[in-house]
Amino acid sequence: MLQRHTLILVVEDDEDLRESLRQNLEDEGFDVFTATQGEEALGLLTSRDRPGLILLDMMVMDGKEFLSRLRKDPDLRRIPVVGTSASATTTRPAGVRGFLRKPFGLARLLEVLEEYADRLPACAHPGTASR
Repeated sequence: MLQRHTLILVVEDDEDLRESLRQNLEDEGFDVFTATQGEEALGLLTSRDRPGLILLDMMVMDGKEFLSRLRKDPDLRRIPVVGTSASATTTRPAGVRGFLRKPFGLARLLEVLEEYADRLPACAHPGTASR
């Protein structure tokens, strides 16, 4: 079962999709903060509570570059990353634990999050996540 108040970072450059993901995840009981691109996300990761999971658009900042920089930081490398992409690629990108091909529905997103439920720590301060 998914833990509520898990902090999730959504990194997505499409504003409508980013806000839809934020709203849907918050409606499901998650605490969510968002970033438009990789540099912003990396900055947020060093300045606030660690999320239990990162939902990463693989096209942002070049997802591979983001993952490379994330994995070099000993404090951040253990955060699970679920990649998303509209690309026709059939394989999961290296460095992500899960992958969602766009477009995907809320039910599919929650299924993927469920795979990591036992590894997602609860937010240190439930309800305090900012957008």
